[in-house]
Amino acid sequence: MGFLDKYKLSGSKNNWFQVTGDNHGLPATKINDNKRLRIAFLVNTFPLLSETFVLNQITGLIDKGHTVDIFATKYNPGTKFHEDIHKYGLIYRTHFLSNMPKGYLSRSMKLLAMLLFAGGWKKPKMLLRTLNFTKFGRTAMSLYLAYAALPFVREKPYDILHCQFGFSGPLALSLKQVKAFNGKLVISFRGVDITQNLISNPKIYDNIFREADCLLPVSKNFKQKLIKEGCDPAKIKVHYSGIDTTRFKYTERNRNLEDITQIYSIGRLVEKKGFAYGIKAIALSVASGHKVNYTIIGDGPLREKLQNLISLLNLEKYITLAGWMTRDEIIHKLDDAHLLLTPSITSKSGDCEGVPNASKEAMALGIPVLSTYHSGIPELIEDGVSGFLVPERDVNALAHKLDFLIDNPGIWPQISRSGREVIETKFEINKLNNELLDTYRELLNNSNSRVSIKTLNRRQRKSKEVEENLKFSLKLD
Repeated sequence: MGFLDKYKLSGSKNNWFQVTGDNHGLPATKINDNKRLRIAFLVNTFPLLSETFVLNQITGLIDKGHTVDIFATKYNPGTKFHEDIHKYGLIYRTHFLSNMPKGYLSRSMKLLAMLLFAGGWKKPKMLLRTLNFTKFGRTAMSLYLAYAALPFVREKPYDILHCQFGFSGPLALSLKQVKAFNGKLVISFRGVDITQNLISNPKIYDNIFREADCLLPVSKNFKQKLIKEGCDPAKIKVHYSGIDTTRFKYTERNRNLEDITQIYSIGRLVEKKGFAYGIKAIALSVASGHKVNYTIIGDGPLREKLQNLISLLNLEKYITLAGWMTRDEIIHKLDDAHLLLTPSITSKSGDCEGVPNASKEAMALGIPVLSTYHSGIPELIEDGVSGFLVPERDVNALAHKLDFLIDNPGIWPQISRSGREVIETKFEINKLNNELLDTYRELLNNSNSRVSIKTLNRRQRKSKEVEENLKFSLKLD
């Protein structure tokens, strides 16, 4: 049984599964700190175990009293999800875009039915704009834009539409241009969207750079990439992905020299995670006589290749591919962890990390982290202070530093304390969500200020016209 079947969701009324959360009213004329905002998050697939950074923003904003509805172009039919998905009833706050019929005729008939019975008739001009083939091309011709716009007809207006990845930006911009929503457009850039995606589609974000209200790269490194691509620096604000430090109990790690060192890595089994280099470094460490267990938590397309590499190096006794776990399961699993290995690399296609959440969570728990000089990771880890860094793809350097850490557990507590301090200072989710709300309100207040000035100018012109007419009337008298 799929996840949607478990929750008895139905797509019969329209193309999005109608499972939204509470509403808190229409946008106010003036935005203040007590105003409850209505925020729409646009994501690709929801929910995903690997995207705790999105979940942390959603739940944090809800905790602060704001409405957050989720618009996902795909649903994940898996059976394992983070507990907060259930705790906050997030599936019931989500619109899932169902698959459109393959045939154009059946697709058109379904759209017509939705127009008649799913509230589409309320905004006929908006829906007509979604069929502007000249402006929107295939997105309009395929009727995809019309399908995507319909759920906004049934919802009260949103103050903010926040795309959680850059590659959702073009759809969001189209939705704004057809006036499916009239709020502010905010777009986060997190990794593949600002690296590999730009390499394969160099001009894909040009319109977004011009029309979006705010861009939120998750690292200073990505900010520089956006500027290099031509985005106005005034629109860019670095906004790190945060973690809830209250979930991660800090414990300093220690080990007797004769004990086995428990080493972990966490993440999707994809090239940029660099797990193949981690496996090779473990092989060198084992060959030098160190007693280690290496557990990789996660799954992905490279699982078979990594398992074959483990077998080729005769490391089955030392390395385990543990598969996906929920956040709570990972925290429990890391109780016995001594070190976290994050051997990130730039993939052959150009894909890069942002600032890995797994490293933040490990540092919050008090686990020393060994990583690489990759993308935004140096913004998290200062080598020799809050963790350790080596060059990308350098197996010998990785193994050498790993052996150093294994042989010197006495330095772990100081590294752990510095790591936890970094997380509490720069990456704590409550602070970051407050900053995010400040960004939202600044955008809305700037807009309201401009509207007020325009209104004032109109009133001044009207007053001047009345005054001139009055003078003219007096002359006639």
